[in-house]
Amino acid sequence: MIEELLEKIDALTVAELAELVKAIEEKYGVSAVAAAAPAAGAVAGAAEEKSTCNIKRSWSKQNPSYKSS
Repeated sequence: MIEELLEKIDALTVAELAELVKAIEEKYGVSAVAAAAPAAGAVAGAAEEKSTCNIKRSWSKQNPSYKSS
């Protein structure tokens, strides 16, 4: 049943989807904006993640790349 419903939703146009959202909001007294807020926060949080990092390498005599001065 759920899969059939999703297939029907996939076939809707953008205008029909907007109408469906509006009808659901009115019928059940909910807001799609309020439901999307947590997801939007997760996306914004992901965008703020660092894309680079600094790596500090420690050299010692046990490291094959160690060169004494």
